[in-house]
Amino acid sequence: MKVTRILLQSKRMTIEFDNIDDDEKLSFVFRHRKTKDVVQVEGIQDRANNQITLEYKDVDLPEVEFARYDLLVATGEKLIRPRIENKNLSLKKINFDIFYFTSEHYGFRFYLTRDNEVSISRGNYINVEKESKQLRQIEVPIEEVKYVGHKLFIKAFFESPSVKTFIAWKDKKENYILHNGAYFQNVESRSLIEIEKEAFMSIINLEEITPIVVFVKDSILYEGVLRSEKLPKDDQIGNQLSIYHYSKNGNLKLTSNLNLFMRKVLNVEKQHCIVKKFSFSEELISIRVNDQVELSNILLFKKTLVASILCQ
Repeated sequence: MKVTRILLQSKRMTIEFDNIDDDEKLSFVFRHRKTKDVVQVEGIQDRANNQITLEYKDVDLPEVEFARYDLLVATGEKLIRPRIENKNLSLKKINFDIFYFTSEHYGFRFYLTRDNEVSISRGNYINVEKESKQLRQIEVPIEEVKYVGHKLFIKAFFESPSVKTFIAWKDKKENYILHNGAYFQNVESRSLIEIEKEAFMSIINLEEITPIVVFVKDSILYEGVLRSEKLPKDDQIGNQLSIYHYSKNGNLKLTSNLNLFMRKVLNVEKQHCIVKKFSFSEELISIRVNDQVELSNILLFKKTLVASILCQ
């Protein structure tokens, strides 16, 4: 069996062979490039036209940030790697720019390898698209940052030209991470970014994070850096998110580390306080310290203890 044609469309893919025997049953197989795990998907077989069609809605691959799969066709006896037999074929002249979303952030797209074989990139939209797009960084000037309940709102002097624009973070390997609860929308020639508590709770390291605006336009992946030289400092303490923002070299940074925020932004160093006497009940905590302090400048915070050891 030889492949004579591969047709990629927005919702399905069709592979045509030179011949399919009447008693032959074909199906699609996705093989993970690294682990070699396989996922089998039934296709729609058309023996009269020697074709088999894959409906993208039937593809159920694990939802990961990024992975590669090789596409194969299973016959009764062996696995066939679909390949276009054309030595003059140039990958630069073929652009299978079809990303199929399986959820809000995740999906897949097919592509041709250097050997003209069909493979698939699976992951979140931005990680998949960066494999085939040029990267261009732009600045997104911040107009305002404010807290409303358990949400953080960022207004910017920017209007995205793409209907698919995301708020992302990068991990240590420079991969893009998209979280539920982080949204972008154009509002009257400006943009509004909304980050809910859910998004922060899913980020592993909140020591210092840099949210960025990402979108694809005309085969270019744009990475928008949120910029502001000066951000208000005095209205953040006690916000319900326990997330603090500041400017570092002009770039917006977020952190859940109150000590870092107090030290770097408010220039307040952590100091020991000697407690002379304390008492507590279900409704009241009373603390008496040795030093005299200005009561108007006192704020009390709860520190979460991961583990405690009692020594006697």
